[in-house]
Amino acid sequence: AAASDYLIGPGDLLEVTVFEEATLNRTVRVGPDGAISLPLLGEIRIAGLSKSQVEAELVRRLSEHFLFNPQVSVFVKEYRSRRIAIMGAVKEPGSYELLAPRTLLEVIAEAGGLADNAGRDLFVFGRAADGSISRSRVDLNRLLREGDANLNLLVREGEIIQVTVDKPFAVY
Repeated sequence: AAASDYLIGPGDLLEVTVFEEATLNRTVRVGPDGAISLPLLGEIRIAGLSKSQVEAELVRRLSEHFLFNPQVSVFVKEYRSRRIAIMGAVKEPGSYELLAPRTLLEVIAEAGGLADNAGRDLFVFGRAADGSISRSRVDLNRLLREGDANLNLLVREGEIIQVTVDKPFAVY
C-alpha cells in the first residue's frame, strides 16, 4: 500500500487549496467525528476517504453552487489517526505513523533497532474486537536469530509494542 492509499481519519491535519481562490484555502484538522469545516461548504464528513476521494467530493460540492470547474488539492500535513507506539529497549522509542501495513521487524528498524539492553521478549498490546486488551508475546531470539517468519507479526493501528529490558540484578 502507498501513502496515496491512506484513508483520512480523526486527528489528521489537511491543507486544502483551491486554485485561484486563495480565500478558500485552509489548513484544517479532521475532528473526532471525522469531519472538517470549510468556507461556503460548512461541515463535511471525510473520515475513511482517500485524499483523491476528498478532492473529488470538494470539487463536486464547490461546482454545484459556487465555482465553475474548481481545481482542488488536498495535502495531508500530519498523519495522526494511524499511529502505533514502540517502547522499552529500542534506540528511539516513541509514537510512529502507520501509513502502510508494517511488520514487527520494520517497526523495530524504524525505531533505530534494539538497544543493547534488550531482553528476550517483546509484547504487542492491542484492542480485540470486543474492546478487551489483547497481548501477544514474541520471542526475540526466535524472530531475529532463527528467522521465524511466523513471529514477524503485522502491526495494526493503535497497537503498543513493548520490548523488554534485560536488567542485571544483584543477589546479596
